[in-house]
Amino acid sequence: YIPGASYKCYLYDNRDRLVFSQDAEMRVRGEWNFFKYDIYDRPIIEGINKASEETLRTVLSQQTIYGENRGGSLHGYTNLTSPFVTTSQCLNIMYYDDYNWPGQSDVAYSEDDLLSNSITDNVINLSTGTKTRVLGGEGEQWLLEAVYYDKEYRVIQNVRQLYTDNTLSTPPSVETEFTKPVPVVYDKYIRQSYVTMDLLSNIDMPDCIN
Repeated sequence: YIPGASYKCYLYDNRDRLVFSQDAEMRVRGEWNFFKYDIYDRPIIEGINKASEETLRTVLSQQTIYGENRGGSLHGYTNLTSPFVTTSQCLNIMYYDDYNWPGQSDVAYSEDDLLSNSITDNVINLSTGTKTRVLGGEGEQWLLEAVYYDKEYRVIQNVRQLYTDNTLSTPPSVETEFTKPVPVVYDKYIRQSYVTMDLLSNIDMPDCIN
């Protein structure tokens, strides 16, 4: 219960994963936030669904499939687990393991911004991209973002779309170059004292912890 905001309701599946949540305003509209997972229990799709609490509890108790796979028509995923939704009900999509997801070419790795770090395609268990629904816009529009890594699994480039005046645009990518391992220094109380990082400008960057 949240003072001044009534109570929130959470429903979990047989794997103890949060699948539905609802606040007081959503309760008035009969809506629930939903969360879908892949076969590795990673969150992949979030959105809004309409149903009664009794119906959702029954569906969750009878569920026998617990994860989605790639390759389906629901933003690149299957639609086998509760709730069974349409693409228009989804708000956030998360991708992992590779770059073979719908729309990735719109936020592709920029060779023009290539630094000395080389990109790797070995991104198993890493987050590689997201899609975020634009609310209040004309039609169904999405903002895409992709994350690229080097062979040591460090982020070296991030490419995302921006939303301006009802149009989508892809700005210049953000890159990071790592030149050597990052040392971390601790004081006698085992508190982090400072971190030295070599970036493009090769400037030492101590933090403010003394």
